[in-house]
Amino acid sequence: MMDHHEDMKRQVQDLRNALRKQNRERASPPPPPSPSSPPPPSLGLPPSAAGPGCKGRKSDCVRRVEEMKAQREARRRRAGEVRQQRLDEAKEAEGRGGIEAVDFLRKIREYDNEHGLAKPPVGWAQGGGGSVWDADTGSRIRVCVRKRPMLRTEVLRHDFDVISTEPGGRSLVVHEPRTKVDLSKEVIAHRFAFDAVFNEADSNEAIHVATLRPLLAHVFNGGSATVFAFGQTGSGKTCTMAGHANPDAADGNATGLYALAAADTVDAAREGGLAVSISFFEVYRGQVLDLLGGREKLDVLEDGRGRVQVLGLVEKVIADAASMLALVRQAEDARATGATSANETSSRSHAILRVMLRDADGKLAGKLSLVDLAGSERAADSSSKERQTRLEGAEINKSLLCLKECIRALDSGSSPTPLPG
Repeated sequence: MMDHHEDMKRQVQDLRNALRKQNRERASPPPPPSPSSPPPPSLGLPPSAAGPGCKGRKSDCVRRVEEMKAQREARRRRAGEVRQQRLDEAKEAEGRGGIEAVDFLRKIREYDNEHGLAKPPVGWAQGGGGSVWDADTGSRIRVCVRKRPMLRTEVLRHDFDVISTEPGGRSLVVHEPRTKVDLSKEVIAHRFAFDAVFNEADSNEAIHVATLRPLLAHVFNGGSATVFAFGQTGSGKTCTMAGHANPDAADGNATGLYALAAADTVDAAREGGLAVSISFFEVYRGQVLDLLGGREKLDVLEDGRGRVQVLGLVEKVIADAASMLALVRQAEDARATGATSANETSSRSHAILRVMLRDADGKLAGKLSLVDLAGSERAADSSSKERQTRLEGAEINKSLLCLKECIRALDSGSSPTPLPG
């Protein structure tokens, strides 16, 4: 029994000695290779991992930690920018339609940035636009659009701009804000193309040079030309045709197309030996009134040649542009105006300025007509006003419908169909 116990103790001791020896061998460095011994096989490790221990792996770990730190800081920076952008958008929306307009403004801005429309507007001349009559479209009519700046009343109402003009001056985009059934916001972009698109950077002078001045050559060659200013009430038609007469504004709109056309016409007529005369009348609620003859009611009849004549219309000969402008201002003061919810001084009649060129025998040698149409009306624009304003709006819309059919017939070369009323 004792012998067996001693044998067990010796085996345990031998095992301990073997373990100690093995540990010493592992801890001691390997002997240096002899010159004749072959080099150890390469493991294909990069130079940074060839050192002892985990030096190479530690370097990879450090780089990974640094990358994670940089990514975390970038995420924090982006999150901060998004928070600041939302604060800025909320602040902007408070002054433009209320806080509910935040999504609308963001979507409009995203569309403009995506399509390159976020840059400040460039004027027609600066954008390389010339005369709208340079391009041969096969039509005798040119349709041009002018985008006016925001009105002071619109700014006070916290409205926001929903029209973007595209580069090139031939098209624009109307952003239509909508609220879905689930109350989420969306903006639908409608694109429209025209012969020319003028923006806030364009003055009346630029519009005159691009649209009206090229027509004078046709008029002085014995032709007739007509310029219509058409649009909703408050859209700036009268400002374009007559100007706002405030040179302190320094926006290039103090002088309108009337004055600009007068200067060019009188100068050219003097050089050509022609006499210039003008007449100015308005169409108000189905009546024709002479603005240079004390608002006398006139009759419109057709002569034996099928031409429409305004009987008794006063026609005054002018000697220079200043006298012509004085007569135009006199007629503008006599023109019918009224207040709507969209415009406190809305023009309630169609005003027609006719400039006639006559030779030494008094024969007509050319005619230019400048028409400032009354603003098209919506029911909402006159619903809060008196009954007379609503009746005027109905007459305006009916007359504009007739004019549309006449212009369509002129463009197609056919005769317009007479309409009742």
